[in-house]
Amino acid sequence: DTRSTAAGTIAAVQKLISVDGVKYIIGPTWLDSYPGIQGIIKDKDVLVITPSASATAIQQPEVINNLYSTWYRTDALTSGFAEYIDSQRHEKVAIVFQNDSYYAEFIDFLKADFAKSGINVVESVLLNPGQTDTKTLLTKLKSEGVDGVVFGAYDEKLLTNFLRDQKNILPDASVYSGDAIRGYIENPEYTKLIEGITFFENSSPNVKFKDIFFNKYGSMPTLSASTAYDTMDIFLQLLEQETNIPS
Repeated sequence: DTRSTAAGTIAAVQKLISVDGVKYIIGPTWLDSYPGIQGIIKDKDVLVITPSASATAIQQPEVINNLYSTWYRTDALTSGFAEYIDSQRHEKVAIVFQNDSYYAEFIDFLKADFAKSGINVVESVLLNPGQTDTKTLLTKLKSEGVDGVVFGAYDEKLLTNFLRDQKNILPDASVYSGDAIRGYIENPEYTKLIEGITFFENSSPNVKFKDIFFNKYGSMPTLSASTAYDTMDIFLQLLEQETNIPS
């Protein structure tokens, strides 16, 4: 249990290596948001593969040879997204994300790609989880003539507050978002909130995987289900090679 904190993640991995003698670790979850294990595992006889952390984020400030991710590279995603935004000919764009280390990295790459494309970013804002007042920010964006908003949040309260207020205060602006909000598409309670949003993602969903997942578990796969599957598949192949026992 990482307790969804950097300190908890470090403590969990330290115990697994030093006390339990673990050689293979699946995770930690959201290592880009709760970093710190790089120094612990560096040069250790342990293999770590995380299914839910940006590959670009976890290899900073140096490359760790026994740490991998099946998640996508943030810079690859933002470059394609900037190309699409540029094609929409927005005059003024705002970037609004939840205050989170992954999103901070995402914004850095996105702003650099926007600058290369000549996209005019008038505001770049990080909002704290649970924030209830999004009206003030949206009113400011409206006064500045913003016609495009890139928004992302994991926190449900922040997400719903912002999208509800955007519909009322800045209804004519195009809204773009990513995986976290896309996961609400199957929820009928969010239909009106996410209507009209353009979603960007690293690749199109695998229909076969979705069907198999639903038939087995009775629900649609969310955010990191496919990359978690990939991670497990890698480990099973590795164990099969080492033990000569078919997985």
